[in-house]
Amino acid sequence: SLNVVIENEPRASNITVGRSVCRIFLRPMPETPWAELRDEIVGQARELDLEVRVYEPLLPVYTPAERPLVQQTLKRVEQSQPDAVCFATDGCHFQDLQDVIVLGPGNIQQAHRPDEWIAVDQLHRATQLYADLFRQYAVGPSPEEMQSK
Repeated sequence: SLNVVIENEPRASNITVGRSVCRIFLRPMPETPWAELRDEIVGQARELDLEVRVYEPLLPVYTPAERPLVQQTLKRVEQSQPDAVCFATDGCHFQDLQDVIVLGPGNIQQAHRPDEWIAVDQLHRATQLYADLFRQYAVGPSPEEMQSK
């Protein structure tokens, strides 16, 4: 997705603004030639003699579907395939890790909106899922689970 936000100063609608800032957020999917898109946008802005600041990119989160973490999580959420989404997440800051997934309760269609909400049972389900995944991947099995194997 490409989001464009224009901030005018002052904000009154009946005057010519003294300063306007345009922020462009590009949220590419994996394998999108985002650097080319960024360079084209920056080049056109500079041709118009606009001041441009480019920030470090937050690279897309991508873990191959065949990785054990992805497959185990899909089973737990009763889903056959992972989904791809075009939004930024803090997961972008963990590129050094071997496996990164984005997983949250509820429906993304209800999130990040003025009237966002989530059902309490979805929060409980997610809490249990996070605890199970944490035990499995970060802590390892409990002594009881080891004995039952």
